[in-house]
Amino acid sequence: MEKPSYAYAVGNVRAHENGLLNQSELDSLLHSGSVRELASTLSDRGYGLSDKTDDIDRLLDEENEKLWRYLRETAPDDSLFAPFLYRNDFHNAGVILKGILVGRNYLTLLLRPTTVEPELLAQAVRERRYDLLPERMESACRRAYEVLAHTGDGQLCDVILDRGQMEAALDAAERSRCGMLCEYFRLLTAYSDIKILLRGQRTGQAAEWIREALCPVESVPAADVLPAYREGEEALLNRLERLDGGRFEKAVAAYKISPSAFERQMENELMDCARRGKRVTLGPEPLIGYLLAKEAEIRALHIVASGIRTGLPEASIRERLRELYG
Repeated sequence: MEKPSYAYAVGNVRAHENGLLNQSELDSLLHSGSVRELASTLSDRGYGLSDKTDDIDRLLDEENEKLWRYLRETAPDDSLFAPFLYRNDFHNAGVILKGILVGRNYLTLLLRPTTVEPELLAQAVRERRYDLLPERMESACRRAYEVLAHTGDGQLCDVILDRGQMEAALDAAERSRCGMLCEYFRLLTAYSDIKILLRGQRTGQAAEWIREALCPVESVPAADVLPAYREGEEALLNRLERLDGGRFEKAVAAYKISPSAFERQMENELMDCARRGKRVTLGPEPLIGYLLAKEAEIRALHIVASGIRTGLPEASIRERLRELYG
């Protein structure tokens, strides 16, 4: 079947943007008396795939499935979304590696959609045939297996796969030549590295371990940040403030308030990047923006549902929420 044009795709996604939750609508959902009521309200809005359900987790999973089905049907080139799917690919690699090596059932932990079928990942691990995997995954999976099999170090296994995922996503974004996609993944990678550095300071990780975890990105050069890391948190924060012409100054200021304030600042900046898709009239940017918007909406609803389920005060739930696209 012939793929749609970008003119059609952008017009279609603009119509779908009208269905995104805005901040006031999300606020009203905070007043739901139970997760069943929350699920019912969302179901009435068209969330999910089929029958009305009061299972909020199932409903949000179905909404994510519906999102990816829509994007694949609408986008002229759905390969642009591959960098986002690598998250699931590498997550699945980790749970399959650990599941097979310790003899534990991992099927319920697998995520979809993917670019690599879990069955192929399982075959590669069982047979130690990592050449069966795409080049972007082969070396990371091979190394993660060796670490897990010979040392049992699950944390280092995760570090190897996390870095492999970020490198693969950043490389795919750069090769796409889509400016917004490149900018988003450069910023995401930079913030991922900064989080690793800051968390490492709190937990006392050695600098060499941190070097292993960092994904190379121009705005956070390891040669600059690792010497400061070795000097301690104050030196590191001072260095981070000056990186890339002060690009991360606001995030560092937020971190000095609290780690959660840093997370909020980081995610809001990423959402600002996603919103730039609204200004593009022809091209992939509006579709990428819609994907990021819908993912942020689903994450916010998971936070609301979790807060309601555990009886958190409304103010506490609100503190965990981030800006929405809509």
